Amino acid sequence: MASAYDGQVYSGPDAEWDCARQLEKDLVSTHDLMSGTCDRDSNGNVVEHYRQWRR
Repeated sequence: MASAYDGQVYSGPDAEWDCARQLEKDLVSTHDLMSGTCDRDSNGNVVEHYRQWRR
């Protein structure tokens, strides 16, 4: 996956890994983004969430 966004949904057996890998890329490439998480939703998918931004 080349780029993601806040709220990007990942599914399948590697969903946690895919989300974590993309989140790391997003933290490096998005200058003001300081933190994010990969959380499970009610359907068992993993969702990337941006959390903290520089002011």
